Amino acid sequence: MSQQNIVKAFSTACSLIIVGGLLASCTLPKGPEVKPDEKKVVTDVRYKPVSYEDLQGWNEDNHSEALISLHKTCKAIKAGEAQWVDQLFVENGAQAAWKKICDVAPKLPDEAAKAFFETAFMPFQVVTGENKAIGKLTAYYTPVVKGSWTRLTPFAAPLYSMPKDLVRGDPRYSRQAIADGVIPADKAIIWINNPVDAFDMQIQGAGEVVMGDGTRVLLEVDGTNGHPWRSPGKKGLNRDVLKTLLLHEPSAAIGMMNEFPRYVFYKIAPIDKVRGAAEIPLTNERSIAIDRRHIPLGTPVWIDGENKYSSIRKLTIAQDVGGAIKGSVRADLYMGRGDSYGDRARKINHKLRMYTLVPRTTEGLASFFKNLDQRKIAPMAQKTPPSKMVMKNPMPAPVQKAAVKKAPKGRYAVQLGAFDSAKGANKTWRQIVARTSPLLDNVVHKLSRYKNFHRLRAGPLATRSAASGLCQELKAVGVACFPVTGMK
Repeated sequence: MSQQNIVKAFSTACSLIIVGGLLASCTLPKGPEVKPDEKKVVTDVRYKPVSYEDLQGWNEDNHSEALISLHKTCKAIKAGEAQWVDQLFVENGAQAAWKKICDVAPKLPDEAAKAFFETAFMPFQVVTGENKAIGKLTAYYTPVVKGSWTRLTPFAAPLYSMPKDLVRGDPRYSRQAIADGVIPADKAIIWINNPVDAFDMQIQGAGEVVMGDGTRVLLEVDGTNGHPWRSPGKKGLNRDVLKTLLLHEPSAAIGMMNEFPRYVFYKIAPIDKVRGAAEIPLTNERSIAIDRRHIPLGTPVWIDGENKYSSIRKLTIAQDVGGAIKGSVRADLYMGRGDSYGDRARKINHKLRMYTLVPRTTEGLASFFKNLDQRKIAPMAQKTPPSKMVMKNPMPAPVQKAAVKKAPKGRYAVQLGAFDSAKGANKTWRQIVARTSPLLDNVVHKLSRYKNFHRLRAGPLATRSAASGLCQELKAVGVACFPVTGMK
């Protein structure tokens, strides 16, 4: 009996058990070991049938927002041109199930959205092959920056389209090589403010550039240089830290960015809608990027994310992928365009429970499992890349002190930024205190002049590890910082 037939038989049996009402966990048998460069990847995921009562926050969600995102998936399905649709349904009734879903969904009033999802889909919890249910939820956004079609002060950071002679992984096109000029400057499709903005845009994926005359240009990912993805966040680097460093030590900032070899190339896209890998316009806070080896694009996914400050529980649609989004219990929530969405995206680093919704037909379930195991996925360019964000323990407003607080002793501090004016630095300090109290209750702030800038530091702290620990807690709530020696 062939491996394909074994999988088909197992999948059909599994789906019959599920439809029969037994909450048994179905795990696909692993196929023979394959080489890394082969298209098929051994399954490292399981799907455990659950009920909607098991989805914490399900009854409180605004399901009509997810229905809007589902309409966009259905439009692509009906057009029949998207390559990812083949993964969503291959045979055995899944196509018919989705056709029925997409016929009904556009006709529904908002108040019927919740009942529609419950009627049309069956929920499954996604767990790893080792039965681990906890993964990671992050978020991303579309940066909006200023730019120019030509190199003009201050627009000195080029963005390029895909080179015609590019071979994936070619060392000629590493980030370092591109920074050194391997691609002629006159090949740039656009120039933006500075290299940190370009770096941040490449992490996020798409970006909007506003020209001097007010013209807005949307850039979509056209591909990458094929070099491996490494997360800057794991080394404590983010946009604010790099921008501060760029002001004082530009060569060091550029050197740090060049340590991350993956480079993203762009193409100009219609300005009105930011699209994901599925070529579907993304919906703010309802579209997610997933690892499509485990979750088909177009699939409704319930995300249950939580950290010590907030929880995010909502129905989303898988409509994008990302270089950093790897693993079965992994999602990246799209927030929207502009800095305000970027500020919110940087606060999301949550533990995640994840549930995929599968059409309620025996044949559809079988097709779903079979398709994932057989990995019938067409090659696709990687994209790197206000709903309810319920505060679990709302942080209290800062309390006015009756007396001046006596500064603790120590020789370490955390730097919170460098500013053009003392007024701007003090205003930022008040905002940070309001957002993070009581994290900063035991420190004071101090401004020190460095060249034309005012450094904002908080301390003193007794040890460097104490400064590092405070900085980690601040980063967890979206405040950029780094540990330093001294308050001056």
